[in-house]
Amino acid sequence: MCPSIDALRDKAPVCSEGIQTPALVSKPEKRASLIVVEDATLWPALSPRSQVVTARAFLEDESLGRGASRVVNLCRSYRYQRIGYYVSLLAEARGFKPLPTLATLQDIKHATLSRSARAQVERLASRTWGRGTRGEVRHLEVAFGQSDEPKAASLARLLFRTFPAPFLVATFRYVPSAESWSLWRLSPELRELSPLAKERVAEWLGAPRSPGAGPVTGRSATRFDLAILRDPQERESPSNERALKCFVRAGERLGLGVELIGPSDLPRVPAFDALFIRQTTAVHHHTYRFAQAAKGAGLFVIDAPEDIVRCSNKVYQAELFRKHKVPMPQTWVLSKPKLGALLEQLPLPCVLKMPDSSFSAGVFKVSTRDALAERARQLLKTSELVVAQAFVPTSFDWRVGVMEGEVLFVCRYHMARSHWQIVQRDAAGKKLSDGLFETLPVEAAPEAVKRTALAATSLIGQGLYGVDLKEVDGQPIVIEVNDNPNIDGGIEDQVTGEALYDRILEKFIARITALRGLPERA
Repeated sequence: MCPSIDALRDKAPVCSEGIQTPALVSKPEKRASLIVVEDATLWPALSPRSQVVTARAFLEDESLGRGASRVVNLCRSYRYQRIGYYVSLLAEARGFKPLPTLATLQDIKHATLSRSARAQVERLASRTWGRGTRGEVRHLEVAFGQSDEPKAASLARLLFRTFPAPFLVATFRYVPSAESWSLWRLSPELRELSPLAKERVAEWLGAPRSPGAGPVTGRSATRFDLAILRDPQERESPSNERALKCFVRAGERLGLGVELIGPSDLPRVPAFDALFIRQTTAVHHHTYRFAQAAKGAGLFVIDAPEDIVRCSNKVYQAELFRKHKVPMPQTWVLSKPKLGALLEQLPLPCVLKMPDSSFSAGVFKVSTRDALAERARQLLKTSELVVAQAFVPTSFDWRVGVMEGEVLFVCRYHMARSHWQIVQRDAAGKKLSDGLFETLPVEAAPEAVKRTALAATSLIGQGLYGVDLKEVDGQPIVIEVNDNPNIDGGIEDQVTGEALYDRILEKFIARITALRGLPERA
């Protein structure tokens, strides 16, 4: 008998030897950083895993920093053709990831912000300080996303996320006519580095907190560092504790530093070489902001912002698959003006989907015209468009995991007992039960199923996807492509074991290497 998905996803984490382990906690970070300063005597030992060098030495000796993956540029000035400018310039040329990048410095110089980003910064500034007086000016100093002004902690993090630079000075002016604070000037240079600013640097780089730590001599054993975003409080996480533990172990085998981060760690994203989101994603959610921040900082990220947008909207997928003739159930896009004309044409029973539905949530089966009209009108109050599909009854759905055009795993997810979906939920959306599962060797899965899944994902991008398909008379049809597929210990890895985690992280390493312009490790 097939095991239950629910039973395995909710069980306590078990290591490969079958021994029960406590809940997984974040490992200490293993960042390899080359810290470049103008005067090394002004800086204490920052981190046992980092090397401090002078800017002059870095510019003249291209061998400095071998074994590190990033350069933290702490020069006093980044002005054009000054020494700090050239540190970031040559760091990029040598394949490092500098902080700040030249692109960030240009954005800061011109205070380049999209209208929405500027509005977000200024709204938060106005909430932070409230009403001011005519002509009032405020200066906010930010060191690695932190400020000495406790009230402005969220604003400091937002500025660092928008302009990833070690130090920022943001000047705001109060605009009485708008009753709000306006961002007036932005600089990446502090006039004076206070002891507190140095402490912020040390904290961000993971330095020991005890005094007298001694000189910096060590280097990281890892070539790159990967952040895995997860929320321990999420009830239906795309990776259980057992799978997260497997990702950490895979990183150790491959020389990739893997650290688990949480929703409050957004300012730290630029410190890594890549981001892997293992939370349920949505456009209006912090997972999307993490993806944007990672992409903006030049990291390889899964899920990429564009993947979240494309996969979270079933209307987009319906139009895309129709245009490219990817087989799918009969599909209609409903709107308020078209609803009356389509109500009599839609087959019964049929399935209505909110555009951002996922894993059986926001998906409704209707069997009568009255129920169809009522549910459709209800959904159209929330969304301008709603997807309707012909109901295709099957005893199971195929789930094909694809990354960068390679099939990684294939599962059969069976329907929940006496239900038409693999997950049964109550009226409030709470999961009641789910069905059994079978994981197949990739080579044993039907070629047509794998071929159709690859055709669908090739239209979305080159990320990590879970393709849901049904088989009708031996012909596969695509139900949807998800950008954040489950990878759970004991389910999707049932056939391949830890090789699945190795393969995913190998792809991360290859993409980071390509982004940095570095030679592949032999």
